[in-house]
Formats: sequence, structure tokens, C-alpha cells
Amino acid sequence: MTSRRKASILKQLQDVRVEQVIRNEPYTAAIVTARHNGLCHEASGFAKLKPGDTWSDELGMKIAVGRALHNIYEMVYAHMSVAHEF
Repeated sequence: MTSRRKASILKQLQDVRVEQVIRNEPYTAAIVTARHNGLCHEASGFAKLKPGDTWSDELGMKIAVGRALHNIYEMVYAHMSVAHEF
């Protein structure tokens, strides 16, 4: 997987929404939904504060949302790869 391919797929996502963010120090979880080619994808992402680091709601949310978007990318890419096999 190249970063160009990933960026191209992420640009094609529509209606990207952060549905829920759950913060419970030291954890942050996010649920994100997005549409691609008419299919709705939902994924979650998690972030955990390292011992000794300072708690930051914003940073935890950004990391968790970024990981959820990466999971959506993987779903879309896997779906595209399967579609090309037929």
C-alpha cells in the first residue's frame, strides 16, 4: 500500500462523520462512518495515553479518528481488491 493510493481512496470518501467519541482517561475511542461507491463503512479507532504523558482530549481524539479512518481505508481497499478478482 502506497501513501498515494491511500490518499486517493481517502479523497473519494463521502459523508465522512465522526459518530461518537468516548473519552475515559487514559483511553479515547472514536466511531467514524463514510460512504464509498454507495456503500456505507463504519470503523472504530482507539488511542491510549502513555504513562507519564499529559492527558489531551484533542490529541487523543485526533489519533483515534485517524486510526478509524485508516480502518475504513483498509475496508475500502479490500473491497476494491476483491471486486477486481472477478
